[in-house]
Amino acid sequence: MLTDRYGFIYDVSSYYVRMLVKAKEASSTAPASLTGIKVQEIEEDDEGWPSDEVDGKAAATPQMEVVHGHCESCEGSQVGGSPKEGIALDEDESAVNNVVSLAAEADQPDQEAGAVTPTSPATRSIKLPLSLSQSLAPSKPSVSAQSLNIDGHSRASSNTLALDENGAPTHACTSTISLLLTQLTEMHDKQQEKQKTDWDAFLRKRKTKIGKTTMGPSSSNPGMSRITSAAAMLGLGLENEDEEVGHTDGIIGVAQMGLSANTQDWKEFSRLVRGGAPLVYRPKVWLECSGALEMMEPGVYQELLTSHAGEKTQALSEIEKDVTRTMPLNIFFGGDGVGVQKLRRVLQAYSWRNPAVGYCQGMNLIASTLLLVHANEEEAFWILVSIIEKLLPPEFFSPSLLVSRACPMVLLDYVQETMPKLYLHLLDQGVDLPAISFSWFLSLFTDCLPVETLFRVWDVFFVDGMDVLFRVALAILKVNEAELLQCDSMPSLYLHFESMTARMWQADKLLKLEHELKSTVIHEDLIKRREVHVQELKSLS
Repeated sequence: MLTDRYGFIYDVSSYYVRMLVKAKEASSTAPASLTGIKVQEIEEDDEGWPSDEVDGKAAATPQMEVVHGHCESCEGSQVGGSPKEGIALDEDESAVNNVVSLAAEADQPDQEAGAVTPTSPATRSIKLPLSLSQSLAPSKPSVSAQSLNIDGHSRASSNTLALDENGAPTHACTSTISLLLTQLTEMHDKQQEKQKTDWDAFLRKRKTKIGKTTMGPSSSNPGMSRITSAAAMLGLGLENEDEEVGHTDGIIGVAQMGLSANTQDWKEFSRLVRGGAPLVYRPKVWLECSGALEMMEPGVYQELLTSHAGEKTQALSEIEKDVTRTMPLNIFFGGDGVGVQKLRRVLQAYSWRNPAVGYCQGMNLIASTLLLVHANEEEAFWILVSIIEKLLPPEFFSPSLLVSRACPMVLLDYVQETMPKLYLHLLDQGVDLPAISFSWFLSLFTDCLPVETLFRVWDVFFVDGMDVLFRVALAILKVNEAELLQCDSMPSLYLHFESMTARMWQADKLLKLEHELKSTVIHEDLIKRREVHVQELKSLS
């Protein structure tokens, strides 16, 4: 079985080969979406993949041979597998145990009866869709004699792909997928190294200014080992462990950067955030910038879990329906994955903390995204609290969903003003944009954007707030406006809407457009528009 950096599973199909190649061209190292790819998009006849354009005309997508099991074309040349390069579950169970153990390290079995321990057989029991549970060849990238690298520079033959005259892989097999994932991992590590170097310089400067000892190991901080394990789970150890940042003090001093004397620091911080937070710092950045660090109350999370143990509510029933299907194609959150238990506890604890909200669909995707970043589930819980109770408008997840339903109506207002041709086109074709984009807002884009792009959007969201969601939604439409205008029927438009967000791999381009829309989407105006639509919805109920 083949997985990427974040544990997302890739089957052997021409769709996944083309997706990985396209993502690599866009410098996106985590192209999967949380909810997976719809089955009809993975048809081996390539019907689910949009054709490229040549001289303004759609070019036919060539058929790609799909080889399940043993691949004779790749026989004789192999690349050794490692957890970083994708995990072969059938071949190297120890690698899986290591990754799952690291993911579970933050939660010991004494927290909850029946909790999965790192060494228990349950951690290795992963239920998968039929197409992915069928026997696959071991995950060892291989190449044929005729090979060409896709990195733009010379590499050893064991790390290259066999390409046709159009520059596409000649076939889809386990080796092809595995090698593409390996190349994305190498790209990912280089990007992380560059990001961390830039952030380290900024954090050292902030450490001096805020006058706190935040840049050293803290034996008194129980969360430290868990933060380190989150990086270790992704294979991202720090070069110098002494540079690991203390957790409880914060690492940035966001509140202090609001002072006039720190305006230059704020500009530099904003630039770094838009370039993406390194994985080793992202948990701390989210915790501080979301406001969760200030809201955290020691012991409250565990008290919620223990004091309500054994209770049954409607919210718990709804949570139970969703937890096992939140990320079906992720080894940590699919079936009996260790992340499922964490997700269940976080959602249950919040339903008990805030009975007025309880649980709403969309919260499961938000919480699971937090758990992909935070090995410490208590931190994930408090960021969820901050998102719902501080960053989002009041009653966003109320039973009526009036506020969240008003958000896509505000988006339509902005589309009418900024993209009038698209607005009229959708109107003429009878396409309901608010209905399509409602889930974008309710799930904070977790149900549609690729993982890496989603993380980048959330980096900015935690700093700039709710307005970012509207600017990102507008930016997505602007990026895809030309293609949407070419769709000449309602079905074709709905199909394009369904697939376009999952292919938003160019996070830099998306966030550049989002930033340019700051002068268009003004906070005070946005609030007024939203309130108008809330009142309209109330009058209809």
